[in-house]
Amino acid sequence: MIIYSYLLNKLCNFTKKLMNISLPGDKQNKFAEKFGFKYNLLADDSKEIIKAFGVWGMKKFRGKEYEGVLRTTFLINEQGVIDRVIDKVKTKEHSDQILE
Repeated sequence: MIIYSYLLNKLCNFTKKLMNISLPGDKQNKFAEKFGFKYNLLADDSKEIIKAFGVWGMKKFRGKEYEGVLRTTFLINEQGVIDRVIDKVKTKEHSDQILE
């Protein structure tokens, strides 16, 4: 996690704002607190934002299909326009994917 923290700090220097939008739950907050992450965690109770961005859909895990949030990153510029979408998020390489 030290590497992730380092890369997250690098991203915070690179970006104006970093935030995570997900379904309600304590997992994200506990994770962020544990590792000292300094980004906004927003809970989308109604799934309104998640669905508007098209990131709610069918997922597979261990051969089972279910609906859930599709891990996706949107890079939004200062004018509020989406510059880039990363829909093939690779957890271990994600910071580098963003900085490309």
